[in-house]
Amino acid sequence: TQESLPVTVEIADFQNTGPGVFQLTYRWKVSGNIAEDYRCFVHFTHPEGERNRENIAFQDDHELPKPTSTWKAGDVIDDGPRTMEVPGKYQGRSDIWIGLTNQDGRVDLKDMFNSGGRHHIGSLEVDGEKVTFSRTGRRPSSRCFARADNGWAQELNETDRMIKNTYE
Repeated sequence: TQESLPVTVEIADFQNTGPGVFQLTYRWKVSGNIAEDYRCFVHFTHPEGERNRENIAFQDDHELPKPTSTWKAGDVIDDGPRTMEVPGKYQGRSDIWIGLTNQDGRVDLKDMFNSGGRHHIGSLEVDGEKVTFSRTGRRPSSRCFARADNGWAQELNETDRMIKNTYE
């Protein structure tokens, strides 16, 4: 299994700038060096989003302000502001999922709860033309319960290790 990257991310700033339009700035906090370059993906999911595409309603995939291979421990990288427009049919709540990816796929970010390499960092609420943001409470990764540390459970899959570790 791939180690998680020594990075966390949050939304540093959010502004409703017009009818169905908003700006946000992502803040990446680095706690160790990163050897490779990654792209950022951001999925805004909604119950009416595309079912066969993880309920994605709209996206903000983009290159980062500077290559991740140049990020060093202690760096704080502000990414934005980025302007987005909510497609009109997506009223109500949309969840914001973010992550990093490269040619090998999505990677986990250190100490952040994730689902399939996507990290939940907040939600939008769309009410007519008004868009508001609410931050997700920080949830620790459940991966610590799925560790094997070269023990007999090393050959089990992550779910089975979690069941074994939380039961014993």
